This record gives sequence, structure tokens and C-alpha cells, in this order.
Amino acid sequence: MKMIRKHFEITPEDILAGKYYPQSLIDPLWWSVSIYDGKEKYEKDLAPFTSSQRAIFAVQW
Repeated sequence: MKMIRKHFEITPEDILAGKYYPQSLIDPLWWSVSIYDGKEKYEKDLAPFTSSQRAIFAVQW
């Protein structure tokens, strides 16, 4: 799977306006990060993603 890195500049106003759906920001993680195969695998899978994406992913779970 080829990953495409996107940059999102999300402001509080964007969030209040409902501009972004959280799932769309973490969709790439949803299909490539294993939460079942141990911490080491989880951390390795998360490496390509931004800290913001990781935080939203954690909240979703």
C-alpha cells in the first residue's frame, strides 16, 4: 500500500464549524495500524503518522 502524506491545518474555528470528520483524518491509520500484535508493532505502524493523527486514533479507540 502506498501512503500519501497530507498536511491538515486545523483551527478551532474549523472544528466548531464541523469542517472535518475525525474518521477522515485517521482513515489511513485505521487500515494499517495493528492494535492486536503488541506495543512494538503498534509503535512501528504509527511511525509514519502525525502526532495529531495518533491522538485522534487513540481517542477513537
